[in-house]
Parts: sequence; C-alpha cells; structure tokens
Amino acid sequence: MRPTGRRHGAPLVALWTAVAALPLPAGCGDGPDSDCATVTTVWEGDAEAFFATYCATCHSQSLAGDDRQDAPVSVNFDSYSDIVGVGPAYVRAQIEGPMPPAGDPQPGDGERARIIDWLDCGAPER
Repeated sequence: MRPTGRRHGAPLVALWTAVAALPLPAGCGDGPDSDCATVTTVWEGDAEAFFATYCATCHSQSLAGDDRQDAPVSVNFDSYSDIVGVGPAYVRAQIEGPMPPAGDPQPGDGERARIIDWLDCGAPER
C-alpha cells in the first residue's frame, strides 16, 4: 500500500497534547468554594437550563450558518453528552472567559459559579 501523505492522527494528537497541557481546575475539596459534598447542581433541570439559556442560542446542532454567530459547528451544548464530549475543562474555561460574548445575555456571578462547581465536581447528570 502506498502512503497517501495524509496524517489523520496528527491533528488529534495535537489536540489532546494541548488539552493535557491545560491547568486542571481546582478539584473538589481543593479550594474553599469547591466542596463537592455541598454541590447539588445536576444536568437535568439545573445545568441544562443554564446551557439552553446562555450557550445553545449559538452552540446548537439545530442552527446553521449565520444563526450560529461564528460558533464552531463541532461545539454544541444541546445535551449532556455534548458537554461531556467537548470536555468539562474546556467548557469551564469558556464560561470563565469569553463566553457568552459581550452583548449577549450574561449569567449572574452566582449562576456562573454554580456551573463551574458542577463542572469541577464531575458534572453529574442526575
């Protein structure tokens, strides 16, 4: 078989190398605000509503083209499996940083902290 010159694995390896280099968020119990025993947020009803309100207005599989407002097609927040698939550390970095973009509805500090704690504590579904 002749080599085709395509390196399918290289982009994936680069992605995982970059993800592995990211600093880990403060784990449960590692900081004063990360006590997982007190985190009651779950996907169903709690985190699901947050992502529907602040994220899936652009990051949704049901949107295409300009309706996505430049959101990457591969990054959707319609479901629990979408969040887990993208990775809680990536989602956390976006919520702490540039998302939602200025001009869009913003979560309050308490809402944002509650979702970050949920992500840090393993993002329980139920």
